Amino acid sequence: MRRLLDADLLPPASFQRLYQTELAHLQKQERSATEGGDFYRTLTLRTGRRFAEAVVTSTLEGYTLLRDALRMLGIRKVGTFNKLAERLLHHLS
Repeated sequence: MRRLLDADLLPPASFQRLYQTELAHLQKQERSATEGGDFYRTLTLRTGRRFAEAVVTSTLEGYTLLRDALRMLGIRKVGTFNKLAERLLHHLS
């Protein structure tokens, strides 16, 4: 936009309006970024939903040790694993 203004291809009033719109958009993005995201959604995106479901299912069926499942999923707490399992299994049903 600035280059268009400098080349006299964009009127100053239009530049100001577009600049304020873009500034408001960026401020809105900053606010939403500081609100935080969904840890469990991010985890399943990072590891892959199918892999996470397979690890959780295998662990709950007794084929995989819990400590190995935590390591494979990159989590540390059993409570986090349980909540992940609840979300993934709820998604399957």
